[in-house]
Amino acid sequence: MRILKYFLPVLLCLSLNTAAFSACQASGASSNLNQLAEQEEFGPLQIAIADLQEVVNLINEGNKKTAIVILKSARGQLRKINELTPRMVKGMTARLNKAISAVKKGDNATALSEVNHVLSELQTL
Repeated sequence: MRILKYFLPVLLCLSLNTAAFSACQASGASSNLNQLAEQEEFGPLQIAIADLQEVVNLINEGNKKTAIVILKSARGQLRKINELTPRMVKGMTARLNKAISAVKKGDNATALSEVNHVLSELQTL
């Protein structure tokens, strides 16, 4: 009886530690899968699309400086998109350069037209 009195708490502690260790490993594996899914979701293509959508809002609000910075960032993202051919990148970069120039001049209609054209091309990929 005395052995059972000491053996039962030790057995209980070991089983609880094993269960806790298993739970920690399972939650770590699921968080790694979530991070991998998030990385796949936000690749260069999705970042460029989000940037251009934000630029449309900024141009409509009249925030020229931020719009130009984000347009330059989107222009850099184009080179990282694997689905685009070099010729497509060159054409889209030219349109974004034209949009940057139009924003600097205050020609919001031209800037929005160019950004929306590139945005629609990227969304078809």
